[in-house]
Amino acid sequence: MPSHRPHNVLHRHGLRRLWIGGGRGRFYPAQVHLATMDVRFRQGQWAGAEEVCRQGISACRELGDEYHRGLFLNQLGNILSYRGVRQEALDTMKEAQLVLSRWPDDIIMISVLYNMGYACEHFGDLDGALENYRAGQELARRAGDLRSENRANGNIGIIYAMRGDYRTALDYFHRLLESSAGLDDLAGVALAHGNLGLAFLYSGDPEQAEVHLQQKQELSRKMGDRLGLCQSFGSLGDLLAARGDYPGALKSYALAREHSLAMNSLNMTVTADEKSGEILALMGNHLEAESILMGAVELADKMGSRLSLPSLWQKIGDCRLALGRPGSAEIAFHNSIAIGREKSQEPFYMGAHRGLAALELGRGKLDSAREHCKRFLELAQKYQDQEYVLDCRILEARIMAADAPGPAVEELLKIIDQPLPPPRRADVLYWIWKLRQGPRDRLDALEALKQASLLAPTAENRERIDELDGPGPS
Repeated sequence: MPSHRPHNVLHRHGLRRLWIGGGRGRFYPAQVHLATMDVRFRQGQWAGAEEVCRQGISACRELGDEYHRGLFLNQLGNILSYRGVRQEALDTMKEAQLVLSRWPDDIIMISVLYNMGYACEHFGDLDGALENYRAGQELARRAGDLRSENRANGNIGIIYAMRGDYRTALDYFHRLLESSAGLDDLAGVALAHGNLGLAFLYSGDPEQAEVHLQQKQELSRKMGDRLGLCQSFGSLGDLLAARGDYPGALKSYALAREHSLAMNSLNMTVTADEKSGEILALMGNHLEAESILMGAVELADKMGSRLSLPSLWQKIGDCRLALGRPGSAEIAFHNSIAIGREKSQEPFYMGAHRGLAALELGRGKLDSAREHCKRFLELAQKYQDQEYVLDCRILEARIMAADAPGPAVEELLKIIDQPLPPPRRADVLYWIWKLRQGPRDRLDALEALKQASLLAPTAENRERIDELDGPGPS
């Protein structure tokens, strides 16, 4: 779910006649540069936006204008956060906070705190994100800035959603919706519907999700908000994918991509391509998926973003592994980890350890497989990703089965005793059958896979059904 925080909060500080060079001997007020930067940022032109910020910081330093230098630092930190340059982003935001702390009651500090919160959120520090969002909300409350105060409800709700606490998240998103409606803040209403839609989707209520996501799209269209339309098509694609309508999801992601290109928002183009690649891989079109994901890598490099690269390389590795190319898959997984470590992006590369564990298991290198599986579990638990924790437990049992199939089955039986969504239940029952080869296990796994295929008609599920339906061991 996207985080929504004001980029250009109006401030009380008196505007100055600060003029900064704009090229070709022309000079423009600092506020024009800030507005230009914001347009470029929203269009995904991050390199251009960053150049404007650095130019402004340099000019303000020379002129001794600390206030405007703080504004440029705040925006630069936000850009660097989106690019995934973690340490420089945090250092820049801290400098902005230090500079602007001379004006502690200035409304601009709300933006500083929200941007700092988003940086923390992006890089897995959810406690730090929550602390900054709440501090920004309190400052907005004291300043009487009702819209900024209300927008924090969306930010805070996102943190709870990321932790899997959808009940609390939904409460905050409903507050955002009700207050936005009361303030005649149509953009806030649209944001609330978008967040509510995704929260309902991830918490298992697709019907309610569709209601809110359609509202988000209708309001975005009414406001002429192309960014909102782009987001809504992406979210509706997620909904269709969750329902197993993979062709429909691909069409929705394609529409999101069209809007992103019209805005020249390369970051949203990358997102649309990454999601399309995921769906194609689920459908078994791994070669096409790999091609699209490699294109997304090129786009991410073009816009100077390191944030998307770890997850893209991990998915490329998964495709290559499925295509029977373990050597090139290993390179992709290591690329994911190396780039993620370079920029301290653990949440974005932990899946590469799962890929390497599976790869090493296939090679019979059990010690190496166990090491990667252990690291995968550590990161999944650290970032409270329960889906990944379950993935790891299944993978641990598969590795264990190479030496001790009996205890491995016992571990899988412990998992199956828990409430599981149909696709997960089918996966566990399939591996129980693979290890025990019992006739009852075969029937249980086959029935579960057929049920799972109604929700997730993946190529893997089809292959497993064919395997169980065939004349194999019974």
